Amino acid sequence: MAKSILIFVYTSRSSFVKRDIEILSEDYDVKEFEFSQSSKFLLPFTFLRQLIFLFQNKSAAVAVIQFGGYHSFLPVLLGGMLKIKTTVIAGGVDCVSYPEINYGYMGKPLIGLFAKYSFRNCDLILPKHDSLLYFRDTYNYENPFEQGLRHFIPELKTKFSVIHNGFDESVYYRTREKVPNTFVTAAFGLDDETNFKLKGIDLILKAASELPQCTFKIIGGTSLKNKTSIPSNMILLPPMNQDELIAEYSKSEYYLQLSMSEGFPNAICEAMLCECIPIGSNVNSIPEIIGDTGYILKQRKTGQLIKLIQDVLNDNNTKKGSYCRDRIIQEYNLTKRKVQLLRQVSSLDNNTVH
Repeated sequence: MAKSILIFVYTSRSSFVKRDIEILSEDYDVKEFEFSQSSKFLLPFTFLRQLIFLFQNKSAAVAVIQFGGYHSFLPVLLGGMLKIKTTVIAGGVDCVSYPEINYGYMGKPLIGLFAKYSFRNCDLILPKHDSLLYFRDTYNYENPFEQGLRHFIPELKTKFSVIHNGFDESVYYRTREKVPNTFVTAAFGLDDETNFKLKGIDLILKAASELPQCTFKIIGGTSLKNKTSIPSNMILLPPMNQDELIAEYSKSEYYLQLSMSEGFPNAICEAMLCECIPIGSNVNSIPEIIGDTGYILKQRKTGQLIKLIQDVLNDNNTKKGSYCRDRIIQEYNLTKRKVQLLRQVSSLDNNTVH
């Protein structure tokens, strides 16, 4: 029996997009469309290409769209006309607004309209964490600030199902001995001021200069060399492939995830599988991912981070890297995401026997 056609739309073929495509390809004939947003001037041509693609695949049963935005508008709009059921995977940037760092679609007039339309009119929303529906941010502000789809789209009635990211413990595991008092974080595009602050790199640089007994590494941080002064105990590394990341995570005792906003971060989970003890910001899914295996920075303040790291160093290793690995395996393994994703997508497919 021939597989039903499934359209998968994304803006970048990231590792988690590849993973979902592999999962869905087990049951579906997946047709991919990459919607490039590299140039606003080329957007009309990208929309035209997408329109042609959608009509070429008008016999598709389901369309899965990674995040809401420009790229989700036409699949959702035409979905009803072409009888293609649509689901949008809500990931983070599409559910929030942090205008002070120019981050988040919900506060931007044009892409915000496209995203809101998509979330209102698709058949199913698949958030990666329930905080993307509603979240009270006490980390970044003195006064709590509301975020999430239900805050920005109060009339939202689209049905939803939360599906966390999933990770393969057979790929990510510790390969060498830990080096004491070492801290690592992975981030990209740090020459951009938005990413620099979004990922908390400014906090890490300030804290490192006050903690000379520790070594800090920023993977993807080589672009910072000409941006700001770098403490002597800070090592800036280039972007890395999967094997190189595993090697760095394996050597590091702690992983820092100090993001201002983060739907469901992959890097901290992969580092925990490599037995890094996590130190994370008190936003979105991060405290839930860490659980009781690591430490939470309650507010975005350098003084609090320095004190937290000092407390961590004096904790006599009561937190164990093996517990971190066990938590990801138990709570966020790839099999869970696979089962839930296929179940939810098949619920939209009229060709599937439920």
